[in-house]
Amino acid sequence: MSRKDTVLNCLKEACNQLLNIKTESYNSFGFTANEISQRLKISRANASNHLNSLVKENKIIKIDGRPVKFLDNRWYFDESGSIFLDEKKIQPIDLEDEDPFNSLVGSNGSLKSLCELAKAAILYPPNGLHTLILGQSGTGKSLIASLMYDFALYSNKLSKKNSFIVLNCADYSNNPHLLVSLLFGHVKGAFTGADADKEGLVNQAEHGILFLDEIHRLPPAGQEMLFSIIDKGVYRKVGSDKEEKIQDILIIGATTEDPNKTLLTTFLRRIPIILNVPPLNDRPIKERVELIKTLFKKEANKINIPIQITAPVIKILLTRINEGNIGKLKSIIQYSCAKGFLNHTIIDEKDLIITQQCLPEDIGLTAFTEQNYKIKTANLYILPEKIEAPTINKKVTPSKWYKKLNEDINELMNLGYTKDQAILTLGEKLDLNFNYNSAHIYKEQFKKLYSIIPQNVINIVEGLIKIIKLESNIPITTQLVSSLSLFVGQILNNNQNESRHLDFNYNISKITKEEKTLAIRITDEISKITGLKIPKADINFLSSLIHSINILEQNNNRIPIIILSHGENTATSIANVVNSIFGEKLIYGFDLSLEGNFDEFFNRVAQFCIRINQEQGILFLVDMGSLVNVGKKITKLTGIETATIDCVSTPIVLEAVNKHFIINDLEKLVSSILEDFKYKNFSYINNIDNTKEISSNTLNLSLTLPKLLSYYVDYLDIDEITNQLNKCIYRLQKALGEPLPDNAILIFIAHLTRLIEKIIIHDDFSQETTSLPLKPEKKEYSFIVKKSLSDLEAYYQITIPDHEISFLTEILFSSK
Repeated sequence: MSRKDTVLNCLKEACNQLLNIKTESYNSFGFTANEISQRLKISRANASNHLNSLVKENKIIKIDGRPVKFLDNRWYFDESGSIFLDEKKIQPIDLEDEDPFNSLVGSNGSLKSLCELAKAAILYPPNGLHTLILGQSGTGKSLIASLMYDFALYSNKLSKKNSFIVLNCADYSNNPHLLVSLLFGHVKGAFTGADADKEGLVNQAEHGILFLDEIHRLPPAGQEMLFSIIDKGVYRKVGSDKEEKIQDILIIGATTEDPNKTLLTTFLRRIPIILNVPPLNDRPIKERVELIKTLFKKEANKINIPIQITAPVIKILLTRINEGNIGKLKSIIQYSCAKGFLNHTIIDEKDLIITQQCLPEDIGLTAFTEQNYKIKTANLYILPEKIEAPTINKKVTPSKWYKKLNEDINELMNLGYTKDQAILTLGEKLDLNFNYNSAHIYKEQFKKLYSIIPQNVINIVEGLIKIIKLESNIPITTQLVSSLSLFVGQILNNNQNESRHLDFNYNISKITKEEKTLAIRITDEISKITGLKIPKADINFLSSLIHSINILEQNNNRIPIIILSHGENTATSIANVVNSIFGEKLIYGFDLSLEGNFDEFFNRVAQFCIRINQEQGILFLVDMGSLVNVGKKITKLTGIETATIDCVSTPIVLEAVNKHFIINDLEKLVSSILEDFKYKNFSYINNIDNTKEISSNTLNLSLTLPKLLSYYVDYLDIDEITNQLNKCIYRLQKALGEPLPDNAILIFIAHLTRLIEKIIIHDDFSQETTSLPLKPEKKEYSFIVKKSLSDLEAYYQITIPDHEISFLTEILFSSK
């Protein structure tokens, strides 16, 4: 049974006890979150979260009042009727009764301390404490300021008649005098155009909160005036010598800059509370996923339609979160839902499905630039919330924005547009509304190619991109632009009109008719422009290339390519250039400095190979010397098939990447590369010959664990969970004074990893394990297991249920 179901059953049992109470006092009925938490011996915060979640599912009723109380839905309707309660008091969702900070993703996690400090700033007598919020752009500083105001209302420190005045100082940074006038007011004749006295925003915010975003843009004169307000409660309007008095006003500022460099020391010293909002990429992955779910939930509520988000979209959005801008992320999600809504309306599907094609083109082109191969995701399914009370049966209609979009679709269809034409036309309109334009993205992409691709090739590819966009549904991605540029470059360099793409059976049977037709259309256009005849093998190669890139998000079985080089940054520099060109982390570089320790270097490469190996082998491109034998040594150590080409240059790396999109066989990949560069003098070493695969029990746990976890982990960072599990196993064995069996450790790790993820994403794992009572002699072991997991629980901010502790104990000590 899940924790939420336990809370629901507890409330039902408590409500049943009310049947014996004969009173009509509404205050006597219902139970608070605190009462439920005490009954279940859980924290009030957890009880409150589960109760409010049950309210949103219409399983229980929330009763307005101080404190908020809850009643079981079935008990109310089936048993007591409505005689005891005023139906006006029944509100399934009432934000005023909920701590506003509970809605903030991370309020009970990475932002818990920040939220507590923000609340303290509001509650501090008599009128709160002035606050400065620091953080990168887009991390939610404005939202936190707004929540502080909402919390002031919630805690009765302010009422709705008290204002929350917002001013973004950056909007007036080019006119500091206007900014100061807007903030503090001015008198008649203070400057040209000042025809009358005017009050400033400071006056409007009296008895309330003044929020100054980008406060570092406020000129020194304005900062000094704020200091005067804080210190003495007085200020002067622009052009006046008269001091204006102001009573209680709470000032909240926000900045992306270092306050010690941008704010006056005298002013900064009067700000007692500093809130540091961490960058999004420093926050746990569960919070980043939760943020994505929250933003999609808002869109689902607007249209009242379930939304399915595919795993590749989640992966791209997680990358966008790492860039730190929530506002940008929100815009991307709104755009993708609008695009999905177009398809949903025309195709008339039950759910709104968000695929990679629903994302803006510039996001599709750049989203994987910093993508980490370790991020694994699953599809998400978002249900809209029904916000009505149980007694109200009112259908929720889409918001005005989506309603207008629906009207536009019907209008175009009535005018004779086909479905595809309507989607294309309104898609272009969406691009304008959201200010998305992929033209500049293509331009930036071609800039990266100028150093290795001739201008005449780029001119041809620009025309081909237009054809692809107009005549197909194939998404224009960074990989497609780069691969097409390399393909055209090879065609032009081949004066004999002979194919340089050997036919290695590129899974042509899997290529769709659209992909094949597009490849023929592209090669026909190239022939028309260049006068060259394109061989059939090249057409097949291009068809396979388009197919592979088109399903790239589903293809996790590409052969990893690793560059090894002597020097400080040769390998990493080439890898960075190639990854930037293709828009995804496809190449990995390792540099061995001249003073570096070879054994340490080798161990680092070996561990990395185990982490990324997906059974199809690894290709090494190396420069010289001892690095030529690294692949062979790794094969002997791990059993991983490797191949080595002793040449490192940008052209050969680019070609290797282009071919590894479609060739999944290591030997064929190497043969194809050698064929294209046969005029070069370098060799190929097949490292798998005459080697023996060693058994896994000879490997160190730190080497084998990442690879093992790759089969079980969807959301967790593999490095982080590996580190935590290593510590856990170490503590276990230290407490026991003896090593644990390898097979027991592996089963323990597999179950524990899956369990952690399910707790994090609030999945119901109650049916997966059977709670059996431990034998008395094993209870001592369960205490050791529980203690060894305490740091892991704290790190991921979770609580592992007792029955799972018992199950894990049984796994480890089944033989005792």
